[in-house]
Amino acid sequence: MAMLWKAWDTYRDTWVAVKVLHERNELVRLHETTDGEALESDLTTRFRRECAILREIRHPAIPAWLDEGFHDGRPYLVMEWVEGMSLHQFIETYGQCEPSVVASLIVQMAEALDYAHRCGFIHRDLNPKNVMITREGVVHLVDFGIAMPLDPTVTRYTAYGTRSPGTPGYTSPEQHNGGAVGVPSDIYSLGCVAFELHTGRWPFHPDSERDLERQHESDKPAPSVAWFAPGLPPELAETVDRMLIKPIRQRLDSVPKILAVYRAFLPSVGDPEPSPRLTHDPTRPFRRPESPARTARGRSAAPRRIRPAHRTSSWLQPAAAAAALEAARNELRNGQAAPGPHCEALERMRKDALRSWGIREEVTARIQLICADARFAGADSSADTDTALRLYRELVVELAQHAAPGIREVFLSARAGASSCLLALERDPAPAFDGWVAVTSETAELPEPPEDTLRRCRALGEEFLHLGFRTERVRALLAGLPTTGA
Repeated sequence: MAMLWKAWDTYRDTWVAVKVLHERNELVRLHETTDGEALESDLTTRFRRECAILREIRHPAIPAWLDEGFHDGRPYLVMEWVEGMSLHQFIETYGQCEPSVVASLIVQMAEALDYAHRCGFIHRDLNPKNVMITREGVVHLVDFGIAMPLDPTVTRYTAYGTRSPGTPGYTSPEQHNGGAVGVPSDIYSLGCVAFELHTGRWPFHPDSERDLERQHESDKPAPSVAWFAPGLPPELAETVDRMLIKPIRQRLDSVPKILAVYRAFLPSVGDPEPSPRLTHDPTRPFRRPESPARTARGRSAAPRRIRPAHRTSSWLQPAAAAAALEAARNELRNGQAAPGPHCEALERMRKDALRSWGIREEVTARIQLICADARFAGADSSADTDTALRLYRELVVELAQHAAPGIREVFLSARAGASSCLLALERDPAPAFDGWVAVTSETAELPEPPEDTLRRCRALGEEFLHLGFRTERVRALLAGLPTTGA
C-alpha cells in the first residue's frame, strides 16, 4: 500500500520514518484491479485512518506520530524511526527461545497491544514482521495500516481482492471468515506469535498460502504448544492454547490475563544474559532496567532539539508577550478580519518565543494556539488550513505528556482545532470525528474543564450535527459536557 523511507528531521535533529502512499498505477498493479480511482480513494481513507489512530495512541512501544499531510496529491505520515531487527529476523536467527526470552517479548508486545485496546483500537495485523526489537532489547509494535476502532459502527477498510486483511499464518478465523473482530482477534494473532517463539514453528504447516488460511479458518483445533515444546511450564502452555481457540467466544479475551501469566517468567534484575548471546536481547530491559539507553517507560531515547534558553537580540519580555497575546485573542473574539494586525504581529513574535522559551512553555504554546486559530479563521485556501493544522499538531505532539493545567488546556484546544481543520480539508468526516470524540470525552471528564476547550468542542459538535454525521453519538457527547467551564 505504501513506501517507507528513512529521513532526517532537521527540526527535531533525529531520524524519522516517512510513509507515503503509492501512486495510483503502482496501487493498481499491486492489487490487481482495474478501478484505480476507487482503489486509491479507499486506500487514501484507510491511510488517513492510520494517521488518526497513531495520533491518539501515545505509548513507548508504539512509534510516535510526528506529522502528516499531502505531497504531490499523495498522503504521507511521519513517525518515530525504530532502529533494530524485526521479530521475523529474530526468529529466523535464533529459532525456539527459552521461556524468559519469550516472556520478555510477549510482555512488551502485550503491553502495547493492551494500551491500543484501551484507547479503542485493534491492530488486526500482529505478526513478527510488524514487531521491531532495538539493540537495547526494547520492543516496538509497528504498522497500524489496517488497524481500526473497536466501535462496531465505524466503516471497515480492508484489502482489495479475495484475500482477507492481515498476514497469512497469524490471522484469526473470524478475519478469514469475514466475521466480527475485536480484542480476541488480536489475542489469536499474539497466540500464533507466542506459539512460534516457544516452538520455532507455526501452529499449522500448510502446502500453500491458501491451505494455511484454510487451516486457520476451519473448525480444526490448533495443536497444543506442549506437543512441540514438552518442557514448557504448564501455565504458559495453557495460556497459549487458550489464545488459539478457534471460536471467538471461547477464546481467551483478556490481554491483562496474558500479562499476569507471562510476567511471572520475566528475568530478574541482575540475571545473566541468555545463552547463546542475543544481539538484540529483549531480556535486557528487565535484567538491566538502569540502562542509559532506556527512558522511564522503555522508549529508546531519541534526540530532540532543545530550543536555546539564553538571551539573544530577539529575547522577549514576558509582559510584552502576554500583551500581544491578549490583543490577538481579542481581535479574533471580536470577529475582525483574521489574521488582523494584532494576529500578524503575534505570528512574528511566535518564532522569537520558540527560540527564547521553547514550545512547552505555556506562554509560547498559547501564542502558537492563537496563531493557528488566526490562520484557520482567515483561511483563503487549503494551504492556509494545512498550515493551521500543522501548528495545531505541533502543539499536540509536544504537549501530549504534560499535565500542568494551563498546558493541558492548550493541548486539548489544539486537538479540537486540528479536528476542525480535518473537517474542512477532508471529504470524509470520519478522521475529524475520531479526534473530536477523543478530545470531547477527555474534556467531559475534567473536574473543571476550560471554557475555551468547551467552546471548541461544542462548536465542532454542532458542525457534525449540521452535516447529519453520527448525530446520536454527537448529541450524547455534547450532553455530557458541563454547561460552564473553568
